Amino acid sequence: MLQDSGKVMSTKKLFLIGGIFYLLFLLLTPLGLFNDWIPPLTHSGYYSVKTVDGGDDTAYYSYLRSLFFDGDLDFIDERYYAHVNRFNSTGYVFSNWQLGQAVLYLPFFIVGHFFALLYSALGYPIKADGYSSPYFVATTVASATYLFAGLMIMCRVLKKIVGERIAIIASVSLWMASPLLYYTFIRQRMAHTTEFFLAALFVMAWLHYRGSNKKLHHAVMGASLGLLCLVRLINANYGVLYIVDVVFLWFAGKGSANSSKITDTLLNTLYFLAMFLVFLLPQFVAWNQLNGFIISPYLVETLHSQAIETSTSSTMLGSKLQDLFFSAKWGLAVATPLWFAGFIGLLIPGPVSKSIRVASLASLISLIVVMLSFVESDAYGNRYFIAAAVLFTIGLANLMGRCFRNKVMGYATIVFIVACVISQYLMIVQYKVVLPYNHPHFSIEAISGSFQVFFNHPLLLLRSTNFFRLMGFEHEEWDYVDGIYLLMLPLAQFACVIGVLYLFRSSMQNASVLKKILQPKSVVVMGVLANLVLVGVVGIAAPDKSEHEIEKRATYKQFLSTGDAFLAEGNFESAQVSFNKASDIMPDLWTPYFKNGIVFGSQNKFKQAEQAYRKGLEVYPDHPSLLANYGATLAVLGKIDKAEPVLRAAIRQLPNNPSTYNSLAQVYLRKKKPEKARDMLLLAVTVNPDFATGHANLAMLYAMMNQRNQAKFHFGKALQLGLRNSVTDNLHKILQSPLKKR
Repeated sequence: MLQDSGKVMSTKKLFLIGGIFYLLFLLLTPLGLFNDWIPPLTHSGYYSVKTVDGGDDTAYYSYLRSLFFDGDLDFIDERYYAHVNRFNSTGYVFSNWQLGQAVLYLPFFIVGHFFALLYSALGYPIKADGYSSPYFVATTVASATYLFAGLMIMCRVLKKIVGERIAIIASVSLWMASPLLYYTFIRQRMAHTTEFFLAALFVMAWLHYRGSNKKLHHAVMGASLGLLCLVRLINANYGVLYIVDVVFLWFAGKGSANSSKITDTLLNTLYFLAMFLVFLLPQFVAWNQLNGFIISPYLVETLHSQAIETSTSSTMLGSKLQDLFFSAKWGLAVATPLWFAGFIGLLIPGPVSKSIRVASLASLISLIVVMLSFVESDAYGNRYFIAAAVLFTIGLANLMGRCFRNKVMGYATIVFIVACVISQYLMIVQYKVVLPYNHPHFSIEAISGSFQVFFNHPLLLLRSTNFFRLMGFEHEEWDYVDGIYLLMLPLAQFACVIGVLYLFRSSMQNASVLKKILQPKSVVVMGVLANLVLVGVVGIAAPDKSEHEIEKRATYKQFLSTGDAFLAEGNFESAQVSFNKASDIMPDLWTPYFKNGIVFGSQNKFKQAEQAYRKGLEVYPDHPSLLANYGATLAVLGKIDKAEPVLRAAIRQLPNNPSTYNSLAQVYLRKKKPEKARDMLLLAVTVNPDFATGHANLAMLYAMMNQRNQAKFHFGKALQLGLRNSVTDNLHKILQSPLKKR
């Protein structure tokens, strides 16, 4: 086994790692449509710094925002939360997610809160409510910083086993050639970056203490795993790693002079398990209060049903196993060949010891068993494998240690690694941009289409609204919003990268200082106290709901469901009654007002619709559909000066809604700005080429501008899409009549 030379990593290499990371941050981070000067279609792929997905992203963030501002864990009033109308028997809304990420994000969130207060005090229209730009910036920086810290930990861990060169190449390249790159910069608020950081931390503690017979050392390992599982429970597979390693070491040392007694080994394991459970206790309490059981019922039910389905059919089991490794969509060997190489590396002898490889393999196999009993992820990559990213890194380092013994093999390995990194980058720039997220052969299609990206669409290489692309646009003087996204965010991330590098180098130079700070006894005592405090906070923030409150929420949901049914039937009066009753019961929720706006709009009662949408926006000011419908209603009422900024705000929130561009085009027509109206309609049919109304309106506008060829083209498109109405009838007459001379 290669040993660490004891030398501190050179400043040049540290800055190289930091520079690569920061360059990718600037290249891949979509800043979003934070201001009107950014062309709407510049943004692609949905996610951005200012766009928070209503699923996993908001579910993790809601623990932090709700507790910090509302003092509770009742997510019913969380703006972006997708499950606000899905109630449990406890009265709380459904929550399948965990609070560990909220704990890690808290320091960054507090900094964001400080800047929100500062901006507000200086007179800028920024609210200190957890939903404004400083908070988006803070959580974006937090996500990337934890990932970078995890990379540095892996470099340090592997440096002691395979040497500095292989440690750096294996750690950095495996990250760059995996879905982790996507979750570091694009969909930042998923829990995968913090998960990777804590997995690296656990592995570092495990490798440091695994041969120890001191109970506190095993307690520290248990605490590390507990914190990791507080972020994502799927990482319990590292518990298998620990157990297998304990058994392996006990049998390996049996009969030797330094062999451990079975009672000591069992006690060490009990200390490990005890601290693991202590660190998970806050989550058990939270789930019990929110969902009525200490484990998320959704997880239990999904695992149970999928496990039964898979285990009863050998054909299905084989099919799932084949898909995990060789699927053209997200198969391990196809989408992440460097991860697959890491898997192979755990199977062969090399600089990594047999005991480490056996334990890592056992952990990986246990994860695969869980994945076979779970539903396929609909996000980028097979993200469940991220739980094993650290293990793949160890395997890749071991494989590289073997390959680098031969000069030719060493060069071939570098070429393979570079190819994997480039392929992953090309897959990321096409995801939800050129290819849909659910394409059944995504990886193969993305890789085979790489030449088209290079030669026909090179601008795609600057993904979405990244820093370089936005800085290439000419616009007027910067305002405070531009300063937040184009100055404050890059500077904050740069400072955090430098900070991590400084801490990393300092810890290697002064290892004794780090040991004093992280004494096992201190870690255990502080960990127990912190978790007991967190249990208390969760208990106070999520008390039992009264029967009256539970019934009230059930009634609210029933009125919403009934109203939706009436609306679908076209029974507008009954729908309005139901939605009114829902809003009377829960006046602080936006959904009933939004539904009522639709009801009134369907009856051409636009003044009432305007009032309903306005009430909804008071609760949820940046909801894209509320903004779009409100703006369209203002346009119908002739309030075009009010309609324009509202519709622009709707486009910034959701730039792929063709109806919003269509509504804004009508506003420009009323303002006698036909060129701007044309531009909006062109954007509408670009966003959705099957938007028949957009083609028809564009044809009418071109006819008004005496541009017959363009008018005929879009009129034909509208007819092909099956549109037949008064607009198409008039268009037919206009286009059949002689061209008027100017």
